[in-house]
Amino acid sequence: MFILSANQAHTFSPLINVSNNTKDICKVRVVQTDCSLDILETIKTQSKKYNMDWKIVYAIVGYESGFNPKKVYITEREKSYGLLQVNIKTNFPKDNNPDLLLNPEYNLNYQLKNLKEVYTQGIKANLNGIVLAEYVSKYGQRADWKNKENIKYIKESIKTYYNEAVLIES
Repeated sequence: MFILSANQAHTFSPLINVSNNTKDICKVRVVQTDCSLDILETIKTQSKKYNMDWKIVYAIVGYESGFNPKKVYITEREKSYGLLQVNIKTNFPKDNNPDLLLNPEYNLNYQLKNLKEVYTQGIKANLNGIVLAEYVSKYGQRADWKNKENIKYIKESIKTYYNEAVLIES
């Protein structure tokens, strides 16, 4: 069951208690996401546009920006903007205004065009769910996949966000 509130999504997932005398009793687990309803709808709309599973995109957005469309990550080597942290030094036309990437719809549309090829390769390799999200992140993003601690963090984050999306869907 999916409950809507003003700013955040809440998911209620029944956990059935199957002991001898309590088969009728359900416990409820509440998941509160950091993803606003507007961002969630944008993720679903843009994913559908590119024929991608929205749960995969949701997991990657959660890892990349924590669902913050205004996130700007700046280091000496790179500047990344928006929900999918588009790197403007390597992955954005120099004549475009990077502030465009702070618009959630524009950011997702722009980056999903780039990620679609990687996503399709993962589908052809029969990857699905969390494994596909990790695959797309690894080959579609510029995260440091050589650092073991970083890989562990990325995989745990993607798994967490993907499982959250599965709960939202149910």
